[in-house]
Amino acid sequence: MVILQILFIIEYTLSFFKPTNCRGLKMESNNSNCFKGIQSDKQSITEYINEQKELFLLEYAVKTKQRTIAKLEEMISEEERRAKLAETKLEEDAIAFDEFLKENDRRSVDALKRLDTLCCTSLKYDCLLAYKLSSFHVCSEIANSEDNLRLYLSYEAFLLSVSPKEWQEQQMAKKKLLKKDKRDVSKSLLSFPAREKSRMGSTSFILHQKISKYVILVLSTRNLYCMLYKSLQFPLFSILPEWKLRNNEPEIYFKDPDELLQMYRHLEEQNLSLFQNIQDLSGTLEDARQREHAIVQGMEKRINDIVNEKKALTAARLKEEQKSAELELKIKVFSSGDYNPISMDKSLNTLKKKITEVYRACCGTIEVSSMTAFQMLKAIEIRVSELCEMLEILPPEYLETVETMEKLRAKQRRQRVREDKLKELKRIQEERLKHALERAIAVPKTRVGRKLVFRSQPPEAKQKGVQVVDLTTKSEDDYYFC
Repeated sequence: MVILQILFIIEYTLSFFKPTNCRGLKMESNNSNCFKGIQSDKQSITEYINEQKELFLLEYAVKTKQRTIAKLEEMISEEERRAKLAETKLEEDAIAFDEFLKENDRRSVDALKRLDTLCCTSLKYDCLLAYKLSSFHVCSEIANSEDNLRLYLSYEAFLLSVSPKEWQEQQMAKKKLLKKDKRDVSKSLLSFPAREKSRMGSTSFILHQKISKYVILVLSTRNLYCMLYKSLQFPLFSILPEWKLRNNEPEIYFKDPDELLQMYRHLEEQNLSLFQNIQDLSGTLEDARQREHAIVQGMEKRINDIVNEKKALTAARLKEEQKSAELELKIKVFSSGDYNPISMDKSLNTLKKKITEVYRACCGTIEVSSMTAFQMLKAIEIRVSELCEMLEILPPEYLETVETMEKLRAKQRRQRVREDKLKELKRIQEERLKHALERAIAVPKTRVGRKLVFRSQPPEAKQKGVQVVDLTTKSEDDYYFC
């Protein structure tokens, strides 16, 4: 029974994997035929299972091949689609490449055109640069020629200055004659027709003349000179006489070099003598300056001494005036009727008490009844001198400690003063706050009636008091005991 159930389950599962050409057969007929075949042909169950397995494997192989064929067909269709896309893309790329080639050809043509223009401009620039360099070279040569001309003119002026006066007058007469000839030439130019005159006065004509002169001086080639001479339509050299063109070199008085050397030696001797005179004059000038400096110092010293003497005399005069004023005051005090011996005795007693307190503090003695005020002052002075001597004898370490202690005391004293000031400020601030609080709490007063009109205060009467000039410069002790 169990075997039949297993076979039924296997048959039922295999029915799903059978091919499509077996659709006419039904499950019930298959089962009955199988059971009938088993019963009729008397086959074993294992053989039937093996046949079914083979059938299942064949059906499975067919299914897998069908699936593979379907996948391959899908892949073929996908590849065909991709090939079509690649073909279209290739066509587009070919079109784009053709356009790129056309654009590249156009750009190359434009680049060649720009290159031609750049070459032309570079050639022009090179030509301009060459012209500019040549002009710079010409300008530098002209500047060098001008410098040489200035140098030669300075040489000419020097030689002319050392030449004799008669020869100088002759040269001046020749120069005047040349100037007169130049004026005649200018007059002849003015007598030309207007066309020739305008052409000669033009800048191109002047430039041609300058170029011709420069080429004649620098380039002595005859052919070039002839070419340039032919290029000039109206040369200026035809106007001047031939002897003036030939005799352009300046004349020099000194024909022989020995004459120049002799003249140089003479000038050197003159210069040496001048240098010697200058040195002598500088020495005398230095001596005069030193004497002047010594005289000035002596005068300043004398002036300072006189000023110091004046100050000393002024101080002595002021001292004597003070003494005379004190004596006058004493005379007035003792001669006037306001002198009160009782008040004077009281002041003397208070002064003696103060002296006694100072004496007890300094000397340490208690019994002072038998001593007078002068004796106590003398003892105080002796004690102060002893203390000063002891202070000088003390070692510097002790003095440093004393100074530090004094500084510490002074610092503490300043601290106390600062604290007292802070306390006072705090107290004043508290009082201000208290008054402000009282004003804030107080009921405001309402004024009744009309507001008062402001009136200025009347001027105060100034009482002219008697100015008492205190001419005493000493203390009261000196005033009473001198």
